[in-house]
Amino acid sequence: MFATVQEAGKQSIEDAALAAAVETRRGPRYPMTVAVRVGWIDDEKRMSYTVAEGMDISEAGLAVRMAHRLRESALVHLELAGSGMSAVARVRNCVRHGAAWRVGLEVTSAFPSDRGEAAGVFGAADPVAVV
Repeated sequence: MFATVQEAGKQSIEDAALAAAVETRRGPRYPMTVAVRVGWIDDEKRMSYTVAEGMDISEAGLAVRMAHRLRESALVHLELAGSGMSAVARVRNCVRHGAAWRVGLEVTSAFPSDRGEAAGVFGAADPVAVV
């Protein structure tokens, strides 16, 4: 199980932080397994990108698992793989999740809500469903 009491305490704190993040959810979440390209301005003021694993999505945001820790309140650019859709979001929480980080993102410029709107915004005739 845990090698030391310190590791057990650390894991308990991480579990509590993750539970607290889950409890603040306002709407239903839907599982997603789409790759999400995440872009942000790093500490050296350069644009950084990584591909994250989508965990779930809702009307107001999404959660991703990624290798990088992001600062809470940071703005990020998101692209959903294979959909042609992108958005801007704000980091609401970032919690250690095993070897990665679970990042909760609140979308500030919403993904299109229907096919017609998506086609108008992104110029796509038939956008790919995300969930």
